[in-house]
Amino acid sequence: MAINREGDYLKLDDERLYDELASECDAMVRYAMGRGLFVNPTLVEIVAGSTGQLGARPSIVRLAKAHQKLARIIAPAEPRPVRLMQHFAGRDPSLAWLRMSLPRNLTIVAALSMIAMLAIGMSPAVSADPDAGNPLLASGPELLINQIFILSIASLGSCFHGLFTVKRYIVNGTYDPSLGATYWVRFLLGVMSGLILATLVDVDESSSMYAVARPLLALIGGFSTAVVYRALERLVGTVDTLLSGDASDLLESQKQVVKANGDAEIREARVDTASVLIKLQTKLAEGMSSEAAREEIAALVSSLLPAGELSDEGDEGDEGDEGDEAKEQPPGPSPAASDEAPSEPGAPANEGRAASQ
Repeated sequence: MAINREGDYLKLDDERLYDELASECDAMVRYAMGRGLFVNPTLVEIVAGSTGQLGARPSIVRLAKAHQKLARIIAPAEPRPVRLMQHFAGRDPSLAWLRMSLPRNLTIVAALSMIAMLAIGMSPAVSADPDAGNPLLASGPELLINQIFILSIASLGSCFHGLFTVKRYIVNGTYDPSLGATYWVRFLLGVMSGLILATLVDVDESSSMYAVARPLLALIGGFSTAVVYRALERLVGTVDTLLSGDASDLLESQKQVVKANGDAEIREARVDTASVLIKLQTKLAEGMSSEAAREEIAALVSSLLPAGELSDEGDEGDEGDEGDEAKEQPPGPSPAASDEAPSEPGAPANEGRAASQ
């Protein structure tokens, strides 16, 4: 098994799958039993056989099953970080922190930041006046010294967050050295956030925190980059909303307003109509005459329709009724003509009278 060590991170170049599973199982058994977790003796026997400490070596299938069971036992810890932590601890677990590159380097940066803060803080150029560190109100060496002082505090806050996070992962058994680059990115973001907060945020002179406002803002920005990120994101969203509006958006908003007003008027008209109908229903129940009911209904209809529309439609309807009556009347002689006509064709009228006499 060839182990290539770059910093404190293990790269298993020529290690076979069986040997990798065996070493992780061995680390998990030691981790679980060291913390008083229950481990089935059968699993211990399989792991001891896979590392050559006891009897014949088990098959890779049995070893893989034992690996799965041990991973469930030590959860939320993970097999690979537990194995790496066992390697880093070596014979002296107290030095494991210094053997891991990321915690060691973060500790060094934090110590340097603290030394820089104390050394620069002794300079008379470092002023309690927040305007001394504002590039818009100060200049020259005084501004530079105050800016370095703010950067050292932001760096200290960022290192504090990084070390606290690494410590939690190490205690939980989930620390993965392959993610070390993300911690350094987070460190740079913290330094920038602290500088942005301490430089651009205005401080009220009447505040009781006036003297320590700039260092405190730098420490907060270094520890929590999410605060500055959300503030900048909201500011960008506000500016984008103000600048991206065009005529189409304005027209669409006007249409929505008109539609909303129309819907409101329709609802009011429905309420008024329902109120009138309820009153009419009450009057009818009290014995209202049919003629008065017609007048009420006519007044309601006239209030709902535009002026003149109802009368025009009534005239057109009367004319149409008259035309229909004219069309339905059949052609023929008038009643007077039918009375004067003889009962039989060709018979004289006087003969008919004489015969009757």
